[in-house]
Amino acid sequence: MHKCFSLFYFLFFFNMIISQVGDNISEQFENIHLHINKTTFLQGERLWFKAYVREQKTGLPSLLTSNLHVALFNKEGEEVKRKLIYIQNGLGQGSFAIDSTMTDTEFTLLAWTNYMLNFKKLTPFSQKIKLVNYDTVSKISSEPTIQISVYPEGGQLIEGAYNNIGILVNNGLSKGLAVNDLTLIDDSGKVIRNNITTNELGMGKAGFMVEAGKSYSLQFDKADFPTISKSLPEAYKIKSV
Repeated sequence: MHKCFSLFYFLFFFNMIISQVGDNISEQFENIHLHINKTTFLQGERLWFKAYVREQKTGLPSLLTSNLHVALFNKEGEEVKRKLIYIQNGLGQGSFAIDSTMTDTEFTLLAWTNYMLNFKKLTPFSQKIKLVNYDTVSKISSEPTIQISVYPEGGQLIEGAYNNIGILVNNGLSKGLAVNDLTLIDDSGKVIRNNITTNELGMGKAGFMVEAGKSYSLQFDKADFPTISKSLPEAYKIKSV
């Protein structure tokens, strides 16, 4: 464990290194995305992730990186867990045990490559993680709640192409819910897909054409529940040669 290594110092030295790199270096930037199983955990569970490392310019899997650093930091910025993940053809996977050593309620999951340190204006992948203890769970209100997560195939939406997305619907306590009335709309309110369903584990999928300049969201609107909207990530724009 590297408790002496803090999130503050990591970001400080990360930015210091990349600021010293000359402007004449070819900008072969990389994008990192971690697809995680959920963002709220109980002790004893496991955080699973699949890593995607892509060339920013082309959107293709990066062949420059073979090692990905993935770490968890607590609220004080102290590193509590870290793993070195092998990346092959832009893909890798791993997990962390949510165990008794994790006593905080909030953590930050970071992922970065050594190659990223060579370029300006790049930041690590960052995702907030919450840890709920059993006592807290027992006191949570029984009022219904819905959480929607969206996972684009390949880690990102591609503009001007047909895209598939994975959907996960849960009750706010990581228990999957089966629904049959999710609606996909664009930023003008136009319905793109309706009656999208999930199975008893809360898992579903949908495909659609992503138009240039458009943004999209999933909506759940049903009696006894407030209307819930989940924005999809911004689509990647493929640059013409």
